[in-house]
Amino acid sequence: MEGTMKSLSDVAASYDEWAKANEATAEEILGSIDSFATEVRENQRWRAGWLTAEAAGLRARAAELRNVERRRSANRVATADFR
Repeated sequence: MEGTMKSLSDVAASYDEWAKANEATAEEILGSIDSFATEVRENQRWRAGWLTAEAAGLRARAAELRNVERRRSANRVATADFR
């Protein structure tokens, strides 16, 4: 795959996949929080919160990339109309 450039929608899809994985991990952590020793629970809650926040950031970046791609596509159509 060397030299192959991903489209913005491909990168956005990767961000969405990473976000989904982060959310699943956070859910697993929170679902098993009672199995952790008391002194570990707060750290695990923090970790789950961080993963959830990171997932939200990834989804926001994915949305931004899709918006850029839509604008580019609209600009190409508009430019093609004037040729």
